[in-house]
Amino acid sequence: MSNITGKSKTFLKSATALVVCLGLATQLAPTPAQAGKKEAAIIFGAIATAVIVDQAVKAEQRRRHYRPVQRPRRQTQPRQARRPVVQVNYAENMKIQTSLNTLGYDAGVVDGVIGGGTRGAIRTFQIDIDAQATGVLTANQKVVLFDRAKREEAGISENPSIDQADGNDDVAGVQQALNDLGYEAGSVDGVMGANTVEAIMEFQADYDRPETGILSDEERTLLFAELADLDEEVEDDDTDDVAEYDNDEDDDDDV
Repeated sequence: MSNITGKSKTFLKSATALVVCLGLATQLAPTPAQAGKKEAAIIFGAIATAVIVDQAVKAEQRRRHYRPVQRPRRQTQPRQARRPVVQVNYAENMKIQTSLNTLGYDAGVVDGVIGGGTRGAIRTFQIDIDAQATGVLTANQKVVLFDRAKREEAGISENPSIDQADGNDDVAGVQQALNDLGYEAGSVDGVMGANTVEAIMEFQADYDRPETGILSDEERTLLFAELADLDEEVEDDDTDDVAEYDNDEDDDDDV
């Protein structure tokens, strides 16, 4: 009984108080009839008390043996990360599509949206310039594409020879100069390919110029000036070698 909860104790106190009140009431009854009611009240109180105590004990037992039901955890799907919003450069995409169409690669409608048709045209163009057909143009490949489209619109031959080239169109001369200066422009074929563009960009970077992949008049002049200086250094080295060789022959004659 010492482990009965507070609520059960309240029930017991109420039942005890009820029995006490009934007992007092019957003791104060002056008549025999009321004496019979006294006995009935005592019996009723005893029964009520027994019932209340029994309910309290059962409630305490249920409390002790209660075990919360382990509910399975709700399986939730992991939240997917939001894809970053890509800013589409419609103006540049339209320029790419226009250039591809100008060169005969069917890029479809010029709408600034790089779809399947435009991707296919880009792959064909990349194959023609001996690049990996990824369907996505690199910065250098864009320069080559725009340059060839510009040539096509101007009616300039795509593969000009050294005799045909004039001014900045002397691609073969530029390639030869770049190769002589240590910039790997590839074959001297007069074609502004990816290797030539990369070589021009390296040359521009070495002289703190914007890496556009296209030589301006000033940069072209600088390129051939550097080539002329290199040729003079080579000639001076050859002259020194010849003079040293002559001195060696004179020494041999003296012997």
